[in-house]
Amino acid sequence: PDQRLRLRAHLELADPKRGPQGYEALAEAARFGKTLYARLHGVWGMGVAARKNLALETQRLVALTQDPQAEVRAQAARMLGELRRSIHAPVLETLLQDSNARVRLRAAIALGELGSKQSRTALLALAEAHGATDPTLRSALGAALARCASPMELAAVVSASSSAQRMAAVVALRIQASPFVAAFLQDADAQVAQEAVRAIYDAQIMDALPALASIERSFSAPTLRRIQHARWRVGGLE
Repeated sequence: PDQRLRLRAHLELADPKRGPQGYEALAEAARFGKTLYARLHGVWGMGVAARKNLALETQRLVALTQDPQAEVRAQAARMLGELRRSIHAPVLETLLQDSNARVRLRAAIALGELGSKQSRTALLALAEAHGATDPTLRSALGAALARCASPMELAAVVSASSSAQRMAAVVALRIQASPFVAAFLQDADAQVAQEAVRAIYDAQIMDALPALASIERSFSAPTLRRIQHARWRVGGLE
């Protein structure tokens, strides 16, 4: 029942000095542990061991992404992300379609840690499916896309029909501090356009400040104050 002891136990078994025997014990706990905590510590230990010893196989960790227990799948995805091996990207992309929201979240975060360029389409598909209703997922998708897509690729999302995809692209461009975010200032969805205003002003994206200063549109009072101050900073007769 003592978390400190459980933590020390899985870290001890993950130590390279324990060799394959330690990894085997962790894999056994991950698959057949009598409690969920026992299984999760097995998963975490496998992840730690695989990071410390690159020679260890990860197939059994990958297999846990298909486990009936949702939290086991989520933590297996987390460990694969922390390994930062591009070979695991297809497995994580599959988890983006999982029935459990927490598993989808962990898979998106993991793909961001991998920085997998080929995962951009899968991440945008997830944004379209669930991004509008899950703000936590939307934040994770923005961070993942910032690492998995170039500014030009994200700017191209301005023409997407899904406002959730466009919102995720704006968040990602803000993280990248890219002036391409200005392309979304005239978005048909006022929430997306306001997010672009906040991105430019709050993240101090100076190359996009003139575009922000020139916008003429009805927004909320805090957003209009950002635009007004951008005009003051840019200056000029206009």
